[in-house]
Amino acid sequence: MRSSGLKLTFCRLVTCAAISAAVPLARAATPQDASAERPIPGLASNEERGFTVPTDEVELGFNIPGLVKDVKVKDGDVVKKGQLLAQQDTSVEEAEVAKQAYQLKSDVQLRAATAQRQLAEVKLKRAEKLQSEGAGSPLELEEAQLEVTVSKLKEELANEETETKRLDMVKLQKQIARMQMSAPCDGVIRKVESAVGEVSDPQKPSVVLVRTDKLKVEVKLPIRMATDLKIKQVLQVKYLGEDKWRQAPIIYFDPVADATVEGGSQLIQLELPNPEGRRAGQDVIVKLPENVAAAR
Repeated sequence: MRSSGLKLTFCRLVTCAAISAAVPLARAATPQDASAERPIPGLASNEERGFTVPTDEVELGFNIPGLVKDVKVKDGDVVKKGQLLAQQDTSVEEAEVAKQAYQLKSDVQLRAATAQRQLAEVKLKRAEKLQSEGAGSPLELEEAQLEVTVSKLKEELANEETETKRLDMVKLQKQIARMQMSAPCDGVIRKVESAVGEVSDPQKPSVVLVRTDKLKVEVKLPIRMATDLKIKQVLQVKYLGEDKWRQAPIIYFDPVADATVEGGSQLIQLELPNPEGRRAGQDVIVKLPENVAAAR
């Protein structure tokens, strides 16, 4: 009896193992899988699914560490090129600019050097006159000549110091400008990473801006179809659920094909004007030329 029971248990284990080997384990779909497989029902044979992405994503940061004084935007704000986004505290730099401006306005040092030169020239003329009359000594004449030379050098030095102060003030003004963050292009604020009162880190972005005045359309095609397309070739694109077709030239072919797909596939990017300011990440339909569609 015991032997029969062992045989029955062994048979059950073998049966369960066979069933497990025959049925593959189901893998949970990830968000990436879901995005990559979003089917669009009712596509024509010459149509392919694509989706829009921002033209650029710009990570903006301050060049030097500093206290963040003001943040003028928040996530999702639409901004224009040149619009002020954030700024650091510039009170110390502005005080230094005021100091430099005062010193530039005050030309006492230069006037003193000029007066000293004029005095040395008067002394030289007197020494030359005495020397011509035989009443002066060669040593006095030489000293007067050297004094004129030294006074001229001091006047040049005063002019150089004045120009140096002017350049220092220009440098400070440029530094203040760099402590103000402005939008380099039209776009939408994707993420604000800095807050008022924080010390900004030059190694990290303070604001992330996406450019959406133009969008990129990304579409993957089998290599046998993509080879018949060319850069600058214009394709027709429309948003899902709309009837209006829009022109979008091809701007990029991924030089590396996706070998995980049977036969290989290639990523293609098109440039789509976006006068309505639509958000990126929307599904679109790309109409392919008949010769390309025929290679499907």
